[in-house]
Amino acid sequence: MPHSLLTIAQAADRIQMSPVTVTHWAYRRRPAPAGFPEPVHINRNLRYVAHDIDEWIEGLRRHGASQSVERSVVATVARRRGRPRKMPAVEDRKSWSAEVG
Repeated sequence: MPHSLLTIAQAADRIQMSPVTVTHWAYRRRPAPAGFPEPVHINRNLRYVAHDIDEWIEGLRRHGASQSVERSVVATVARRRGRPRKMPAVEDRKSWSAEVG
C-alpha cells in the first residue's frame, strides 16, 4: 500500500501550524516537537509521509494529559527577565566584596 507524501505546506496545514515553522523544523533551524517525524528527501525536495504525521497527532491525543502537566510545571519556574546582572546574587555579595576589596 503506497503512502501519500505531503509537501511542507500540506503538512503544516494538516497540523494547523505555519508553513514557515514547519520549514524551520524540516531544515533544523529550530528544534521540532518531540516525536515529530523526519522529512523524506526526494532529490532536492522534502516531503512528509502522511501516515507518520497522523500517527504523531494520535500520539499527542494519547499522551495529552501528561504533556499538559509537564507544561504547567515548566511554566511555574521563575525566569529572570531583562539584562543579566554583572554582580553576583545577594547571598554572595559579602564574600565577593571581601575577595575584591
